[in-house]
Amino acid sequence: MRLRYHPLVQRDVTEVLTYYEKISPALADGFWDEFEHAISCIQEAPTHCHFDPSGLRRANMQRFPIIFFSEFAGI
Repeated sequence: MRLRYHPLVQRDVTEVLTYYEKISPALADGFWDEFEHAISCIQEAPTHCHFDPSGLRRANMQRFPIIFFSEFAGI
């Protein structure tokens, strides 16, 4: 599956990383590792993620907030 990111994703991830970095560099690294793992799981099997009442799919991370995404047909 090819991913296309909403334009605000980079801003949001940067803000989260900056926030966690102020608390602890290890916390920021942990978030990044889980984020990359979640993205990898979404790419491999998007239909294994739960549907959310909003109509989007939800990828749960272990220690951090969830990721919402939608599936689009085509390229």
